[in-house]
Amino acid sequence: MNIGDNAEPLLTPKRQELLAKAGVTGYSPVVQAKIRQGGHTGIPCLRIYVLKKIAADALAPPDKVPSEIEGVPTDVIEVGEFDIQWRWPRSRPEILVGPSVQFIGENTGRVRPLMPGYSIGHHRITAGTAGAIGLLNGWPVVISNSHVLARSNSIQTQRASVYDPIVQPGRADGGRAGRDTVAWLAGWVPLDEAGVNRADLAWAWLGQNMRWRGGQPGIGWVAGRREAEFGLYVQKTGRSTGHTKGGYIFDPRVFMEVNFGFAKLQFEDVFMVQRMSEPGDSGSLIVTDPGNEAVGLVFAGSPQFTLGCRLKYLPPEITLVAAI
Repeated sequence: MNIGDNAEPLLTPKRQELLAKAGVTGYSPVVQAKIRQGGHTGIPCLRIYVLKKIAADALAPPDKVPSEIEGVPTDVIEVGEFDIQWRWPRSRPEILVGPSVQFIGENTGRVRPLMPGYSIGHHRITAGTAGAIGLLNGWPVVISNSHVLARSNSIQTQRASVYDPIVQPGRADGGRAGRDTVAWLAGWVPLDEAGVNRADLAWAWLGQNMRWRGGQPGIGWVAGRREAEFGLYVQKTGRSTGHTKGGYIFDPRVFMEVNFGFAKLQFEDVFMVQRMSEPGDSGSLIVTDPGNEAVGLVFAGSPQFTLGCRLKYLPPEITLVAAI
């Protein structure tokens, strides 16, 4: 197989076998280049992602990742545990590959007109980030994660309802329903606690008299959309770390387990970026640098990486607001 080839026919049948191994948390369904001493070797491999890399001789035989699958070499990469970043901020380790990401400031205050990149959330959660402003059948909506706006509504458990108040800033930053209500929950992509997910997305109608701006602080206006690609440099503006840039997409398509607190959920067709977020940055819009093309939303993070979900899973009736 060659770099870039689809590896799903090899890995999907072995998914449960791989995830049953101690520490294995995901994999790339695309053939990638093997990494050695921080650099890409050009050797095609299947990437297996683990919480912590442990010497093979220290593992029990059932927990060892095979050196190859169907004749294709494997590459075991430590990524840490991904969660939705509701926990206390972790220390910032050295980035695995590439330049250090710049972390600049925070956006936790009250802002009017409403803008993306600032603290927001369902009135009963802590705080996340307003990712973007869109139009739903002509009416403005704020777009973020389901765990930010809809309390992780799932097929199995409804934790929020249409018309629930959305506050800016989020509750952790002093926001309260009523005086700080800026929007009402309109919809979400239901999560599946027992199956495989593809997106953590929700949207809320802005109030009739709510003034808003669509540009990203520190970035500017969004200029269309772009598919995630390996090596693509990206940036974002979020509640906790403000405008961050300097990182690139490490893996454009991964299968990964993510800790939501109440359960570990499985996600496919999400992408992995060099770490560029902290707790509270969930929902931030990831855009290209340069170019400002929207790639997706931050929805989870680990000590080494950030996970993003694709915007194509929004309803087709929602369009991102570009320069007006």
